[in-house]
Amino acid sequence: MKFTLFKFIGLALVTSALASPVGNDELVVRDTILEPSSDSSIIEGRAPSGSANYLIYPKANAVKKDVEAFTKSLQSQAGKTKVDTLTDVNGKLLAWYATLSASQVATINKSSVTKVKASGISKRALKTDKKAQPELQMFSTAPGKKPSGYTYDEKAGQGVTIYVLDEGFNLKHKEFTSSPGRKRWIFSKGASGENDPDGHGSCCASKALGSTVGVAPKADLVAVKLQLTSWSLLKAWQAVVLDVQQNRLQGKAVVSNSKAWLAIGWTVDRNEKWFRDALETLLKNLEALDVVVVSSSGNFGSHIDVSTYPSLFADRTPIIVTGAVDNKGNLAPFSQGGPLVTTTAPGVAVKCAAMSGTSAYQAGEESTGTSFSTPAVAGLAAYFLSLDSLRPRLQVPGSVARNVKALIQEHHYARVSGGPKVAWNAQTLLRN
Repeated sequence: MKFTLFKFIGLALVTSALASPVGNDELVVRDTILEPSSDSSIIEGRAPSGSANYLIYPKANAVKKDVEAFTKSLQSQAGKTKVDTLTDVNGKLLAWYATLSASQVATINKSSVTKVKASGISKRALKTDKKAQPELQMFSTAPGKKPSGYTYDEKAGQGVTIYVLDEGFNLKHKEFTSSPGRKRWIFSKGASGENDPDGHGSCCASKALGSTVGVAPKADLVAVKLQLTSWSLLKAWQAVVLDVQQNRLQGKAVVSNSKAWLAIGWTVDRNEKWFRDALETLLKNLEALDVVVVSSSGNFGSHIDVSTYPSLFADRTPIIVTGAVDNKGNLAPFSQGGPLVTTTAPGVAVKCAAMSGTSAYQAGEESTGTSFSTPAVAGLAAYFLSLDSLRPRLQVPGSVARNVKALIQEHHYARVSGGPKVAWNAQTLLRN
């Protein structure tokens, strides 16, 4: 028998454990990891070394006085600040959540009304790269805190595939050879050669999953090389749809596209109904396959609303439209806005992989634009998808893309007064 508790009164149970046999007068304890949502009041912070987190709930026939007595005992053993409770609308206690040491568990086990099974599940470690670039540190800086490195869950996008659509990639760069994820190519109509003609694609891919400059360094990469023609572009999207199906990547894939939308002669294509219809169909195919799509807002100025595709489809598909800020959180003057923009991320002079060589980087005008904030947010989407703790919330068939978009919007926040909301990995709240 397995125990499952869905989101209720600000708490979300994300992992269940097998039940233990108990007597009629006992309280049942389940070993699990409980993660907070942004508005929850449960205990924040990681469990101290040598301790674990426990979800404890009373059996259906437990009487009120026993429940109240156990609450006092638990608070006495663990400390009031380390115990949280779950109640229904009438105030009836449904469960306790506590951080307990082994000795505290042993003490509680002596109670005639409790039974504790030692937890076999531990939280994954958070890693911090103190030398991370400022734009990467912004992704993990909590509200009210100062940047102190890039802190992230060690899952880091593991098991999630990021498709990056561009004209070329330098996958020999150490940002890719040093990251553990699988790397492979897809060549769209007219595209060939494992190279990068201008460094744009290499920069984008490294911001998504580069070993030192990427948001999700353990994610897998599919480098989708295309030509800047309408047909090659559509064939690239079709190739992604087919690849997701063939490799069964539903709910485990993210698409990042930047340059193609800004470089093609959209004054022609965006007014051709056949092109719009075909593109929208492919995007809806990806939505149905539970693939997250991230697209740039555009570089034509902050006074101009989103004006390019596929971002213009954000009112009918769950595309995550990404604008750009500088490393302080100020909106970049080139970043387009309007109601279709989902979030923003650093996109001014970011550090990223160069077009050739194994160790050269670019960081200046050539690495400035919504082109580069977009793959970073794609990396964030992959990061969230890799967290087991978020599976119950995100992995709802047919709704994964919308759920990821909602999660990003739930946690992003402005870094400067009057500035736009900037994406955040919520590492102090969402842990595996």
